[in-house]
Amino acid sequence: MAHHILGPPFFILLSSKRLVFISTDGTDARDYRNYLVAVDLSKGLSNPSSHPIEIPRFNLKKLGPNPQLVRVEKLEAVSPTAVRLYVPEEEYGVSSFVVDGI
Repeated sequence: MAHHILGPPFFILLSSKRLVFISTDGTDARDYRNYLVAVDLSKGLSNPSSHPIEIPRFNLKKLGPNPQLVRVEKLEAVSPTAVRLYVPEEEYGVSSFVVDGI
C-alpha cells in the first residue's frame, strides 16, 4: 500500500507543538483516499504522537471523481484546533471549508 504526504508542502503548524498534514494511501488512483494527520510534538521530536482525521466530505456540495479523495489545493490555520481546506469550487461546489477539533 502506498502512503505519502500529498504535495509540497501540504502541512501546517497549528502551534509550536502541533502540526497537521494531508496524507494519501491506496494502491492506484481508483482506491486512493486522503485524510488529515494531526501530530503532537509536546513530548519532543523523538516521541511524537499522531492520529488520522477523516476529511468531512459532508461539507462538499458535490463529490469529485473519486469520492474517497478530496483534491486540496491549500491549507490554512484558522485556530489552534482548526484548519481551512481550499478545494476547486468547480469540482466540489465550495471553495473551502473548516475542519475543527484537530
